[in-house]
Amino acid sequence: MVVGHTLLTTVCIRSSEIIHEVDKLLKRFCNVEVIELDGKGFQLSKFQEQDFSQTRWKRLRIESQLKRDHLLSVCTVLRSSPHLEELIIYNNSRKDLGVTNDCNFLSSELSSPCLMPQLKTVTFRGHKVPCQGLLRLAEFLLKSCVNMERMVIFPRMRQLVAVEEIKCLKQLLSFPRASTNARVIFGSEVY
Repeated sequence: MVVGHTLLTTVCIRSSEIIHEVDKLLKRFCNVEVIELDGKGFQLSKFQEQDFSQTRWKRLRIESQLKRDHLLSVCTVLRSSPHLEELIIYNNSRKDLGVTNDCNFLSSELSSPCLMPQLKTVTFRGHKVPCQGLLRLAEFLLKSCVNMERMVIFPRMRQLVAVEEIKCLKQLLSFPRASTNARVIFGSEVY
């Protein structure tokens, strides 16, 4: 997108109280390469409720606790982002949402994986382990990304228990991978 004589490649959308502004901005910036959405901006958008046009985004950074409505929005955005090369989902919230078990609603999304030919790197940062939302999304991405090179997970360490970490890791490693080159990096270990 050209603004004046400058090519705009990165857009960071911070909190906005008016949902229509967020959606208008996202539609307007479908051709930029890098999009960053903070938690409030992502939460206010209505991705799953609208026909989201195809984007040219190469890097997407989202703040999300990976709650139910956020997962559906992430799936919608991914389906509309065939050029995406890097996805970063981070959680800066200090709130402990506990274990989210209500992720069965993603079954229809998971049963028909979209092929994301460009997505190579996925990073999850700051989520509590176990986070069922993170696991379901990781499964979806590992099944869907034919050229994935790495999925990096940096859990919220101060509350991590070894038993929970091992359980989560076993689940992650059991998911089928569309890319034979995909490596899962959990903390500092590569699998």
